Formats: sequence, structure tokens, C-alpha cells
Amino acid sequence: MKAWTLLLPLALVACGDKTDDTASESEETTETAFAPQEGGWDVTEPVVTEDTCGMGEEETTGEGTVATLTMTGDAAYSLTIGEEGDSMTFTCTLAGMDLTCDPISESESEPEADMTFTTTFSVSTTFSSETELVGNLGMDMTCEGADCAMLEEFGMTMPCGVAFEFTATAQ
Repeated sequence: MKAWTLLLPLALVACGDKTDDTASESEETTETAFAPQEGGWDVTEPVVTEDTCGMGEEETTGEGTVATLTMTGDAAYSLTIGEEGDSMTFTCTLAGMDLTCDPISESESEPEADMTFTTTFSVSTTFSSETELVGNLGMDMTCEGADCAMLEEFGMTMPCGVAFEFTATAQ
């Protein structure tokens, strides 16, 4: 008897019907969406990272501020930065661990000058955990009117911007 005839039954078994038994191989995974802690946060004093307005020379206080993070819907949050009476509230969206907020613009006209000064604030953060984040704050400034040129006496050329970085920890 030849050797290949002895191997023929093995070949037939190997080529027979196969069934996949994936029940033992598949694992059910349920991933919980990231949700940062709501409520009060202690915010460090922002550090200037970019300044085209010439504002970086101002003395810092070494003091931070507070923020309040509130969930308002599915992946929707409000972020209030500052103390009562001196705060700004941003409407934000959480994607993964990144919180991106809609910009806020404020305009101010000088009554004795022909100028309207507009500042647009933007905030974005990245959470490293439910209780810690690193954030970026931007202030973009523009001036409209004939008297805007006098801002150059103070070293400000419009438009300009200042970028800050800060950290925060949930209370």
C-alpha cells in the first residue's frame, strides 16, 4: 500500500464540512461614553501662549478662578467661567474627551470716540479624566471706526488676538 493512500482519510477529514464556532470567541463589549464630572471646577490662572495684541506684559495675580460645568442634553454642556457677576457662559459640545464651545462676541462703543471694539472669546478643552482638563481660551479683538488708530499709541494693532492655556480640576 502506498503512503498516500494512508493519508487519504486525513485529507478527507480536513476537507470535510467546517462549522465556525464563534460563540466562545466573541465577547460582548459595552463601552460607556465619557462623561466629565458636573459642577464646580477650580481653574488655574491662564498662561499666555500667543499674543499679537501686546497684552502679555500685564502682571499676573497668581490666582485662578472657578468654572461650572452643566450637562444640558446628549453631549451638550454649558460652561460658565468666572465668579458671579463677572462670568461668561459658553454653549459646548462633547465629542469623545474634547469639549468645544461656541464663541461669544462682545462689542463696546466708546461714547467720545468713533470706535467699536469687539472681542470674541473661544474655549476648548481636553479632558484627561472625569475630573481633570487642559483648556485653551482665545480672545480675538477687532476695532471699527475712524478713531481705532489711537489704539496703536498703546501698542495694539487691530485685528489682534491672545491665546491662553489653563488647567482645571473638579471640586
